[in-house]
Amino acid sequence: MLLASAQVSIGQSCPGCTGTIKTYTRADSVEVNSGNNNFNRDSWSPINVPGVNDIARFSTAGNFTWRPNNATTIKGVVLEGNANLLLDRSNDGNNAVFIIQGSSAADKGCITVRSGSTLTLRYISNLNNVTICVEEGGRIVFDARDEDRNDYLFNGVDINLQGPGAQIEFGDADINLGLGGVTVTGYTGSGCILNQDGSYTLPSPVPNIIADPSTTNLAAFCNFLTAGGFSPLPVEWVYLNADFNNKERTGIIKWATAKEWENSHFEIERSVRGLDEFTVIGRVQGMGWKDSITEYTFFDKNLPLTGGNILYRLKQVDFNGIHSYSKVTSIKVANIPYTKGVWRAYPNPYAGEIFNLELIDEREYFGEDLRVRLISPSSNNKVITGTNLRLISGSILEELRKATKGIFVLEISWGQKVEFIKIMKQ
Repeated sequence: MLLASAQVSIGQSCPGCTGTIKTYTRADSVEVNSGNNNFNRDSWSPINVPGVNDIARFSTAGNFTWRPNNATTIKGVVLEGNANLLLDRSNDGNNAVFIIQGSSAADKGCITVRSGSTLTLRYISNLNNVTICVEEGGRIVFDARDEDRNDYLFNGVDINLQGPGAQIEFGDADINLGLGGVTVTGYTGSGCILNQDGSYTLPSPVPNIIADPSTTNLAAFCNFLTAGGFSPLPVEWVYLNADFNNKERTGIIKWATAKEWENSHFEIERSVRGLDEFTVIGRVQGMGWKDSITEYTFFDKNLPLTGGNILYRLKQVDFNGIHSYSKVTSIKVANIPYTKGVWRAYPNPYAGEIFNLELIDEREYFGEDLRVRLISPSSNNKVITGTNLRLISGSILEELRKATKGIFVLEISWGQKVEFIKIMKQ
């Protein structure tokens, strides 16, 4: 038997609930009534029903109903051992039937639902300064017997879901947020979709915090997700993929959206060194508002010569500057073999009057598109494309004239080949 003054922590995957824990000892599925301290007072260990500083623990398999005569304040609830508990009230007007709360943000109450157990709240309840932890296979349901008794206050609530099978479900529920707000970790989904008419579409695929679209106040639910760090998505993705065109040595990124709401643009980001070094390589304008499928394509014509595994992702930016990222997709690119003596650039050193790029070895070039750029810290590394050597030479001349004096590298690539020529500007 536990002493009334004992400070106990019960922990498995979820952290323990610290406080005076009173365990309900009856194994049969009966109603637990705390309105009268003489009713069921002997069914708790330590004796007497849980009070404002106590944590109620149900650890026996079965279905239990706690239906108090009056509003009840406790510090927490722990369910384990396949215990299922319903918190309910026959009628108490618009008053909260259960108030589960800690004394402060530093001394939080707790709700812990371990694997195989379910906690159901079915009458107005307030959660103040509470940590909610649900283990894989555990479940919490916020519901109501009628729409006038379905308000739930979340004020200073931290939610911790221990896996995709740790579930929180909202049925006929209105969610109200206090000044303390809510934080969420372990959520497997995203924010809601905000439609052009102001309505909401629930996240898809179904995550581990769900709502019933036929009964839940969706605006309040989506606001709850936003407060937890999952804002309404300006776009609903259909697909994102990338392909490599070997002949033109170009990455082709394609994506589609099913809906867009306040979508300003997409920034295409690329990385050649893993997931930590993405850089922006392009921008594509969004549709703003659209309720049908839109397809997009972006061509990455400036792939690194060394090849390798090239990663892409999209940064979606709405009109307010808020952004989110797509998944990551990739292509594999072969490296380009270097040539020497196929091209000649003259005069070199360059003195500022004329400049020519000339083909020397006709066995190495068969009319493919050329991609030429002048590389140095002082140049803009502009890529010049085409097959007309006179026009390409003129474009290189313009770049040289704008650049400061120094050493440059002229990169010439075509097909699966590349050549570098060092140029000095006097």
